[in-house]
Amino acid sequence: MKKSLAVLISLALLAVCFGTAFSEGVTAAESARPGEAYADFTVTDTQGNTFTLSEALKTHHAVLINFFATWCPPCKMEFPFLNEAYEKYGDRAAFLSLSSYQGDTVEAIEALRQEYGVSFPMGRDEGARLDAYTHVPGYPTTVVVDRFGNLVFHHVGPFYSTAEVSRVLEYILGDGYTETSVLDGIPADTSTAAYPVSAARKVTVENTSARAVEFRASGIKSPVMGYVVTEDTARLRFEIAAADNISGMTFTDGNMLVAVRDLPVERGGFVYSLPVAGGDRGYIPCELCDILLGDSDEDIIDFFLIRSEEAIEAAADFIRELGYPDVSWRFADAAPAEDAAAQRYIVHIVDQYGAPVAGAAVLFCTDLTCTPCISDANGIAAFDGARDNYHVQLMKVPDGYGFDKDFDMYTGADYGEWAVRVRKD
Repeated sequence: MKKSLAVLISLALLAVCFGTAFSEGVTAAESARPGEAYADFTVTDTQGNTFTLSEALKTHHAVLINFFATWCPPCKMEFPFLNEAYEKYGDRAAFLSLSSYQGDTVEAIEALRQEYGVSFPMGRDEGARLDAYTHVPGYPTTVVVDRFGNLVFHHVGPFYSTAEVSRVLEYILGDGYTETSVLDGIPADTSTAAYPVSAARKVTVENTSARAVEFRASGIKSPVMGYVVTEDTARLRFEIAAADNISGMTFTDGNMLVAVRDLPVERGGFVYSLPVAGGDRGYIPCELCDILLGDSDEDIIDFFLIRSEEAIEAAADFIRELGYPDVSWRFADAAPAEDAAAQRYIVHIVDQYGAPVAGAAVLFCTDLTCTPCISDANGIAAFDGARDNYHVQLMKVPDGYGFDKDFDMYTGADYGEWAVRVRKD
């Protein structure tokens, strides 16, 4: 579909929230600067306990400060990831979430903390006025102060997985961190991993009762799909392309944010069950995208889950409100049967940024024999042996790349495609 519609829907889903904060009158001279000391402060959390930065740094090697608002969907999306990271790193890193939004009361913040089971302190930023000092343009924003008391990480927008929080903290908490080093962004995932891929990015609703709907309008290049699902739960199947970076693949319905990499794998795709019953809109706008790539017009997949045929027109009205007044819709015909998969085992060798890697040596092994393949200019190592459950191993990568020496995978007996990520040093 046309990229502009995808961007508008993303904005409608509030990838970053904006609001009026408490702080005022903080000058540039009083502003936090990356690599420099972060001002000491004391705040009171919803439990009546005080949190002081200098005191926290006496017993921890870092302090993570998260700025949020209780009404902000992306803030709520990332709380489970922050909480899981706290459970893992809380003995070495102190966590604190602060709302600087004028309308948030202590009672509302505490109710949110209990709803999401947040284990670390949450409170208001009313007295400390940290949001302006820290340059918080929208919610959520997260910063990290290192063991030396310096600001070393500043991130606007949500974390999309616990793994992202972990990569930030592993960098700052590691034994090799002996002096202040500023992180410009979330470190890329450099672990060697394999995941199934397809010829193109695709979303399928697998409910047998689902009925597909096409929404069309001038200015929208391809139809926006909707799926009428009258059952309580929609079973979604996501297929991603080899060029997609699994670390950045996300699905969102505006209330939940899901990292595709964490979903179960079935038949070469990732599956997810989403409740669709209840509510008063009658439809759920959803999106599947790769946040780490500059998605082209066709790369972001926006679609609707619609709770009844009567709600189809409401979904059309939503698109009209985004600036497409001539929206029409029709029930889509059943998709034609797909061609049979290529009779080969195909492995795409990619780096942590999704770029193909040529010249990698891959072994396809059975109990009796091993067959070597070299990835071509497109990063593809293809093997056309008989059907078997092949043991796939990486033997060598080009200079300038690395991989985990103990990595291996099994193809299963069916032909298919996988991407194997290696590390660009």
